[in-house]
Amino acid sequence: MQNSIEEISRLIWSNCENRPTRRETKPFDEQISKVNIKDLIVYNFLNHPSTALSEFLLATFQFWNHLSCKEWNEIFNRIKNNGLAEYYMMVFASQYLGVNPKFESAKDVEIVHFTTADQRYQSGKPASFINNMEGELRDLEEFSLNENFELTINDFVIISDRLQEENC
Repeated sequence: MQNSIEEISRLIWSNCENRPTRRETKPFDEQISKVNIKDLIVYNFLNHPSTALSEFLLATFQFWNHLSCKEWNEIFNRIKNNGLAEYYMMVFASQYLGVNPKFESAKDVEIVHFTTADQRYQSGKPASFINNMEGELRDLEEFSLNENFELTINDFVIISDRLQEENC
């Protein structure tokens, strides 16, 4: 019997020590592959509002990396008017997809990155696209992506370029 989105989500989150990583979501790949990934994303953004949502998406990258601009806009529309869901999606979409969902509730949000080792202040609205990060911040992000999710910055450059070609 196929697990529901709610059940798969519960299993994934209960398997995480703190934040989802690829290691913690991998045991559920078969179940994830059998559900609509857009529904899984929407469900989690509406029901698990936390800073760990970006990690949830990074850990399930292989299931959503093909989504088109139209499909991302469907996701954005389905979480619209939920302040926390909008906020966390805006941060993720800006930082990892290189697109701006244009949520009214988060239009003035600004995320600031400051790295003490190189004394760099980097900012964006709401976050810098990952490929625009520089110095120690970029190095830390690249290391984290590789270590926790088996991904690289270039994986997101490819997605962003494709979404930009679709006028996202």
